[in-house]
Formats: sequence, C-alpha cells, structure tokens
Amino acid sequence: MNTIRPFYSKRSERNLYEFHDKELNITKKAAGFDIDVYDPLRKHRIRKRIKADYSAVIIIAQNISAAVNSHDSAKVDEITGVKARTLNDLYKSFCANKRRMANRVGNGVSENTIKRYLVALKSMILPIHRGIEDVRTSQITVDWVEKRLRERINKGLSLKTLNTDLTHLKAIFKWGFENRFLEANPFTKIPKFKVTPQKPRILSMEEWSKLWDIAKYNRWRPIILTYLLTGARISEILKPKLSWEHVDFEKATITLASRKRGKSITIPMPDILRKELQALKENPYIKESSMRVDDDLYPFPFHKDYISHILKDEIYTPAGIVDISTHDLRRTFGSYLIFLGIPVAVVSQLMSHSSISTTEQVYLGQLDSVQRNALNGLANYLLTSDNKTVDMNNAP
Repeated sequence: MNTIRPFYSKRSERNLYEFHDKELNITKKAAGFDIDVYDPLRKHRIRKRIKADYSAVIIIAQNISAAVNSHDSAKVDEITGVKARTLNDLYKSFCANKRRMANRVGNGVSENTIKRYLVALKSMILPIHRGIEDVRTSQITVDWVEKRLRERINKGLSLKTLNTDLTHLKAIFKWGFENRFLEANPFTKIPKFKVTPQKPRILSMEEWSKLWDIAKYNRWRPIILTYLLTGARISEILKPKLSWEHVDFEKATITLASRKRGKSITIPMPDILRKELQALKENPYIKESSMRVDDDLYPFPFHKDYISHILKDEIYTPAGIVDISTHDLRRTFGSYLIFLGIPVAVVSQLMSHSSISTTEQVYLGQLDSVQRNALNGLANYLLTSDNKTVDMNNAP
C-alpha cells in the first residue's frame, strides 16, 4: 500500500502546492510530497519525493500501485527513479570482489571459473535478451527463473548442466543479497534437480590397448602417460600450472601445485613416466605456432583447448575411441586404482577430492564390484570343504 505525505519548506514562498488536509479539514500548502511504496515482490520500501500538484502526485501513486500489483518491479523502479541495476552490474561487482579475495586461501576463483559464472548468467537470459546488460536484477524473480528452467528442459538440456548453472547462479545472487546489492535472492527458493549419478566413462583394457598402439609412436605419448599415471585434470599439467621445477627426477616425484581449492599434492612417478619426462626435457616440444620465450620452462606449453582438440584428432579418433574426453583419462586413473584394491582414502588423496565421500559417489559402481569380489572370495575360502576349520580363539 502506498502513502502520500506532504513535506514543508522553512521558506514559506517555497510551499507552492495546495492539498486538502483531511484530518484538519483545511487546505494547506506544501513544498512537495513523499510517496512511500512497499514492493512485496522484493520486500522493501521505496520513497519517491515529488514536487508537483497534488492531483499529479495521486496519478503517479496510482501508477506505482498498478506496477506493484502486476509484480512489475522494473516499472516500479522506473517510476520511482530508483537506479536500475543490471545483471552486468551484479556480475562485474561479484567478479571484482572475487579478484580482490584471490590471495586469500579458499576465497579466490580462477579466471576460467569467473568466465563460467558469465556462461551461467547468459544461459538463463538468452535468447530472450541480447545480453546481461539488458536485464535488470529486479526482473529475476522465482517465477521468472522457474519459467526459464522449464523452457531449457523442454529444449532437451540435461539436468546435470542445469545444476551446474544453478550452482554458479546461486553463488552470484547469494553474494549480491548478502552485500546488499540485491533486495531479494530468488535462488534461495530454487532447488537443484535430482540427478541419478552416472557411471564414469573409463577406458576398457581393449580401448586402452588400441589407444596405446597409436600413442606409443606419437609425439603426444608423454602427455597421454602423464594424464593417465597422475590423474591430473586437463589444465593441471599444462602451462603455466606445471613447470619443470615441479618435476623431481632424483626423488621420482611430480607436484601438481595448482589443484582445486588451492591444494597441491606431490605424488610418485612410475619409472616409465620418469623416463618419458626425462626424454622430453632433453628433446622438448616444438610448437607449430610461434614459441614464447619461457615455453622451455614447461613440459607441456600448450592451452587446454588446443590439447583437447589435438588429442582427439591424433589419438582418440585414429584409435577408434568415441565419446571420450581427456578428463576421462583421469576417471580411468581413479577407476583402475579402485579395481586394483587400493584403499579409497588413498585414491581420494591422489585425486585431490574434497572428501572420501566424493570418491565414493563418483566410483560407487567400481567400489561395489571390488567389495562384492572380496566378499565372494572370503565366502569361497571359508566355505570350501578343503579348508580346515579356523580356530577363532587362536586367529591372528
């Protein structure tokens, strides 16, 4: 509900606008009028000061009420003169804050992650609007988001992708609301979709055999082995994250220093990988394009997009392996460790997962298989007629 209140000037000549005071039942003059507006959609009050005839003020108040009743917060902002903040304003402020916090452990985000926030914002508004600078934050309501999500589902977008977008959008709007950049956060009422965990894509032994037949005579052999025998994410062994300083040939270790959440881990290098990297250091990659001055400081001075495309064209496709990405080499690393009976805690540490539960969730199928085989083996051992009865009192 809107209320109209007169305000007065100490200088009588500035009290120009007549109005009827219903309480005193007299006509008075005021310097202007304040309209107090309550916007239930964003749950806050706005005060609009107007210097005009009372009849004009009433019309403006009626227009504000109509905009409020129709849940058109953008129109309310326009009439009341509130500065309309756009999604672009929100994004820039959010990113600026994240960059300022980059040197504080656990708070900073990489430039690639910042770009992913932009992807999430654009995915919610395109093709409805040209860009995020055209959309006011006041337009983003619960109904608006739910409608957009339904549209994207109808277009065949996967629930996993939608959940990824929601993760980023929730982070942006939570920050905006907590820092009083937004009057409300619609994403608090938007739950993520329930997604059935998918079995990770791993290379079968037959696929690995085909891939190795191609890779072992290929110049990309060192990078294939490094991914497969370290479980590194695609960018973690590329320039600028992995330099030769991170490779210790004497101790036969390699340090992945730029993992998620600022973690680093030093892991042993198998003999074959140590020999491969020693040979690479003596005979480094010569890039087809122009080399930069510091490229010789890095084992793999390439961009991740280049590596993704080149491995697909020169390794995966010639090997006849489809539906595979370089990240699947990491999944193969984790899965085969599980198959070999390596404890989940060790696998989780090697893969730099945030917790053991993450490893269990991703590789649940493999864990079930290992556990089932273990229990079947125990049952066969205990119940085979050839085995002697075990005296549990004297058991070790």
